[in-house]
Amino acid sequence: MTTLIKNITIVTLDDAGTVINRGFVGISGEKIDYVGEFEPTAEYSRTIDGAGKVVMPGIVNAHTHAPMTLLRGFADDMNLHDWLTDKIWPAEDKMTEEDIYWGSALAAAEMIKSGTIAFADMYALAHKTAEIAINSGLYANIGAAIIGIDVCEPANSRLTRAAELHKNLHGAADGKIKVEIAPHAVFTCSENLLRATAELADKLGASIHTHLSETQKENDDCRATYGVSPTELMERAGILNRSTNCAHGVWLSDSDMEILAAKGASVTHNPVSNLKLASGVARVCELQQRGVNVALGTDGAASNNGLDMFEEIKLAALLCKGVSPDMCQDTCEEASLDSTRMPAVEALRLATTNGYRALGIENSGSIEVGKYADLIMLDFGKPHLTPNHNTVSNIVYSANGGDVDMTMVRGRILMENRVLKTLDEEKILAHFRESVV
Repeated sequence: MTTLIKNITIVTLDDAGTVINRGFVGISGEKIDYVGEFEPTAEYSRTIDGAGKVVMPGIVNAHTHAPMTLLRGFADDMNLHDWLTDKIWPAEDKMTEEDIYWGSALAAAEMIKSGTIAFADMYALAHKTAEIAINSGLYANIGAAIIGIDVCEPANSRLTRAAELHKNLHGAADGKIKVEIAPHAVFTCSENLLRATAELADKLGASIHTHLSETQKENDDCRATYGVSPTELMERAGILNRSTNCAHGVWLSDSDMEILAAKGASVTHNPVSNLKLASGVARVCELQQRGVNVALGTDGAASNNGLDMFEEIKLAALLCKGVSPDMCQDTCEEASLDSTRMPAVEALRLATTNGYRALGIENSGSIEVGKYADLIMLDFGKPHLTPNHNTVSNIVYSANGGDVDMTMVRGRILMENRVLKTLDEEKILAHFRESVV
């Protein structure tokens, strides 16, 4: 199959940030074979008229818990630790493989329909989430959550299951599925267990996905127990020795940031979830200034309460402008409100360029010849996207997930004209209408 998208505005997100008005994108098999202002001479088996629409790289949700769609609206307006211990964990203990399957299916449908083509997930019974990701056509970094006080039952069995998951599914779907080692956090894993997970990751050559410094309580408790910050504990245990995706990073000190930069770790910013749980505001611009790769995530739908990454993009930009560093947890060189911080194109790169880097997805993330055709198309013929003085600004400050008209991964269309092609949306919704979760 070859496809030509014509008469479309192209937000390439190449290194120069090139935007082409009324251009052409040619796709042959899995990859892009033409990008330009003029119609290519080659013939294509299918042509899509993109007049009034915008094509851009697909969005990456670099931290979520897909099955938590099951708990959307289940427990709101609580602080994180009470929310987890009193509501979420007791409910999760009752979940079956079938629950995880359907919760993941609902999440995949929601992500595809809002332009997300790749996600990093951490949850129990993760093989069912992987199954959905494979069937849907999405990229997915899958981590079976490892929780335990020490390297003993049930913690040791979780390590064993993580190793089995990696053996059985890592590299599935032509490499779109990656299995990561996922120690939950310093407040749910002992130092011995963190060290054991790091050793397992080293043995398997796997990347790591974890939570880090989400709340002040997490930091305070870690210092009281171990005498160091969560980042310092992770470094001591060897967690940061591999490619590591650290979710949240709200309460990172300057020295923590320096450690993460030196180790080449990514920090995934989850602005909606962090605000909803009153965890705080991550110092994203300061992380970037120190060379840390910052991606974006939604967290789970139980703490968000959705998976629309366009909300995260806009909020990430606004928080950098409207929240001064001196309002946050630490001092730094810049301590004034600044509307020039996090311009629109940088905010968009958090959810694209930086997300691909955080998940280790190669040969993707921009619309250039030779790259995978990992694209989404947005319908700009709507009142809230009119007029269009600046396409990137409109994407960041005006668009939402409902504007996504087509989603494509490696040349395969997962949704077109708002209709899912790889998942049965009606069947998924009917399951939830007919059952009590």
